[in-house]
Amino acid sequence: MSTSSALSKYKFLGLFPLVMAQIGTSGDNSVLTVATASLLASLNATMSDIQLANIIYSLCAGCLMIVGGMVGLIVGWKKTFRIGAAMCAVGELVVAFSGNIFMFTWGGRLLVGIGASFLIPSVLGLIPGLYQGNDRAFAFGAIGAATGIASCLGPIAAGFLIDTFDWRIAFSCMAVYFTIVFVGSLLVGDVPLPEQKVRFDLKGTVVAVTGLFLLIIGISKIPVWGLIDPIAPPVIGGSPLVLFGMSPALFIALLGLITLVLLVRIERNVEKPMVPVLFLPPS
Repeated sequence: MSTSSALSKYKFLGLFPLVMAQIGTSGDNSVLTVATASLLASLNATMSDIQLANIIYSLCAGCLMIVGGMVGLIVGWKKTFRIGAAMCAVGELVVAFSGNIFMFTWGGRLLVGIGASFLIPSVLGLIPGLYQGNDRAFAFGAIGAATGIASCLGPIAAGFLIDTFDWRIAFSCMAVYFTIVFVGSLLVGDVPLPEQKVRFDLKGTVVAVTGLFLLIIGISKIPVWGLIDPIAPPVIGGSPLVLFGMSPALFIALLGLITLVLLVRIERNVEKPMVPVLFLPPS
């Protein structure tokens, strides 16, 4: 067998870690959802606490996705992929050994969400650089199938681990899973950095993340804190404070929206903005 034939035979070997990363990031919330009853009892948490822990992961992964993409263009997609896998593994360990809901949410879930924001764009950045033509179509199809696999098998696997062992074991298995993804990244080829140097838009990044965070947190807390009239604090998960006799949820969401409007003005004056010029309204 020729050298080229041997290389062709193993050209999709590096796709396995990418598919595993997609399954892990897509199925992570399944473990939390299935473990809700156990977490309520074990961590003395409320449904509002569990809802926030669930949101934090998606919120971080979504808000920091652009940041992860920019970091990938600056330091390289493979390096960003490994950073994301390592952060997810450490975050899952923090979750597994959390003694209270605060550490569970703002320690572990936050770290896993940040890790996912590095992993997901890295997968999408590596595939176009590593595969061409029909191979690229096959690779993207595998990533799409991985999302479906996570949705179908994630809750089943999580339920088995939690019913058979404990929710801590389930999250520990997630830590091992992401560790395997990290080690498996050795099989992934690297993609050359772009010839044109990419500058990190720090100001735009901070404003964008802050705006999205406030907007989504404000909207997500409306059912818990109330839209206009605040839900009384004695109610579990009730409004923590009252502003001008109103629930703070709407104020937080509006503050986030104003911050995002400010982002548009800031990005117009940036030489290489985080938001593509095509998306900015004309001056």
